[in-house]
Amino acid sequence: DTFFYGKNDGADVINNAGSIDLVYLYDISLSDISEIGFGANQINLKFASGGTLQVNSAENLSPTIQLAEGDFKFNHSTNTWQGA
Repeated sequence: DTFFYGKNDGADVINNAGSIDLVYLYDISLSDISEIGFGANQINLKFASGGTLQVNSAENLSPTIQLAEGDFKFNHSTNTWQGA
């Protein structure tokens, strides 16, 4: 699955995302992200625009998160980002 989210899309939640899925932050770069939080198989993003995105993963490796700077995955087992 591919999920789309932009700067002005408000508050949204993606559930049951798997490592083969893509979260496309189509007009967002790293500088637009004001805060990143992590929970059990969960990523919480807050944006400078005031929007929020919660990504709930169905497994230890998050879906690919695509930004202008590249594609990333979060490994919930090691608590590290990696290139996708």
